[in-house]
Amino acid sequence: MDRCSSGTGGGSAPACAAAIDLPTGLRLAPGHLIRVVQQVHERLWAGHVDHGLTSPQYAVLGSLARAPGIDQRALGSHASLDKTSCADVVARLAGRGWLERTRDPQDGRRNLLRLTPEGTRTLADATPRVIRTQERLAGLLAREEHDRLLGTLRRITGAGIAPERRVTAVEIRSRGERFAVPELLWTPGHLIRVVQQVHERLWAGHVDRGLTSPQYAVLLAIHQEPGVDQRALGFRVSLDKTSCADVVARLAGRGWLERTRDPQDGRRNLLRLTPEGTRTLADATPDVARVQRLLLDPLPEEERAVFTGLMARIAYQG
Repeated sequence: MDRCSSGTGGGSAPACAAAIDLPTGLRLAPGHLIRVVQQVHERLWAGHVDHGLTSPQYAVLGSLARAPGIDQRALGSHASLDKTSCADVVARLAGRGWLERTRDPQDGRRNLLRLTPEGTRTLADATPRVIRTQERLAGLLAREEHDRLLGTLRRITGAGIAPERRVTAVEIRSRGERFAVPELLWTPGHLIRVVQQVHERLWAGHVDRGLTSPQYAVLLAIHQEPGVDQRALGFRVSLDKTSCADVVARLAGRGWLERTRDPQDGRRNLLRLTPEGTRTLADATPDVARVQRLLLDPLPEEERAVFTGLMARIAYQG
């Protein structure tokens, strides 16, 4: 794909426009599908679990039930959280009295973490609802399709597991409580979050330029449908009303899109890319396409279309 020239002027935009498109289109781009499926999981979680408990917080509670007395670094690895996110979750759960921190007697710089009785009760109470959420997510596919998708998700995350090692739940005995906690590597919601992290790392390494994945999706959707209104745009790129308005405002502030009143409905804004927005889109697109390819690199060629097809089923049925 040829990149746009860096010259200015309205005549440059049409020349760029013909060159811009992802090979599979936005709806089937792997990174976009992962974000939409993550939204499906978040909606299911809000409907079945919630009670002020997020999916990463549940992962931390479950990890501590499996491995009481681990330090924060090991906990982050168990729960697939980076250092900053793990520290934030630990602080929040400690503030709610769900975990306790004690100094490691062999290394005063480390805190060792354990669930409190209240944390264990919270985990025990939430687990049936979490399982129900995962079952609802899995229920959007046939059983063998679901298992196949889990396998591809694990390969992308680098957490492949041999079939004979399949353990879908771990029995926990903690402070008088006994219950089974889902194994994270067999939990679709957890794997989807980790794959999204893989996509974010690839994006940061190959695209960035201060351009986020949702911002790129907005630029691409407006390029493909000049004059689209903001409500329709949000539907096209799977952004809620508030998030879409924020992205549009940021891109307009950078001079990459322009808003004009709809002459037939003064309450609506119609959106078009500026020449600078078109050049930004054209310049980023080869790198975005590279990220989509790299994301699927861990999969055998024949599994890539299967992965996008199954993810699309969840994304657009969920």
